[in-house]
Amino acid sequence: MIQGFTVTFLKSYADVRLEEAIIVLACIIFSTFATSSPSVDTTANAVSMV
Repeated sequence: MIQGFTVTFLKSYADVRLEEAIIVLACIIFSTFATSSPSVDTTANAVSMV
């Protein structure tokens, strides 16, 4: 009974930590995109930029 509880607890703990890691990674990627300057090709026409 205790062993089953321990396994369930460890699985849910790992799930929560994985979710936190994904959120942190998403924040890092977003901040990288937000701080970088936009790259615009001035020689391309407007239709191909969209």
